[in-house]
Amino acid sequence: DLFGLCLACYGFILSMYSNKPKEAQKTYEIAVTMNDRFSDAVAIATTEFLYATFIGINHLSWKQCSERLYENYIFSRQIGQINIAFFSLITHFSNRFYAESNLEKMLESLSEILPIVASNKQQNALEFLEILRAFSQDLMGQELPAQAMVQQLPNIGTIKEKALIDLEYTALNHIHILEEMHDFF
Repeated sequence: DLFGLCLACYGFILSMYSNKPKEAQKTYEIAVTMNDRFSDAVAIATTEFLYATFIGINHLSWKQCSERLYENYIFSRQIGQINIAFFSLITHFSNRFYAESNLEKMLESLSEILPIVASNKQQNALEFLEILRAFSQDLMGQELPAQAMVQQLPNIGTIKEKALIDLEYTALNHIHILEEMHDFF
């Protein structure tokens, strides 16, 4: 029953490290079939996260990937897979940050979701989303809230400077997620 999940991980490697997006897509499709066959909800959620984050970006729009990630966040929470849920949520908002034309709408969504993340004690997710909120507010010329949900928010200036100079913010997000997933598995 882990075969589908293993295939999804292999598809991730094909997409991200071997630059073989067509093979990754085919591998993902087989993974979905295997996960469905064994009705493994955890494997389904993890496979969908890997697809929407690392494989689907070669085949779908940012918006489609982001929508799939949000749907996977909801599904993962329903089945009790909190780590996968918040990996999906972080990546969903990261995608929106880079592709969203309406930052005000994104900030509204963040304001709704941050209390849920805080109540689930997902500190890494909370910190990352707070940083995205701070970036968005700064881009819109707004002040940071007096009481951030994360009391020891890292120095925004330093993070923003690195993101703008290196143009690696999305890559850093993926590295963070991979580190978290390594601990998860």
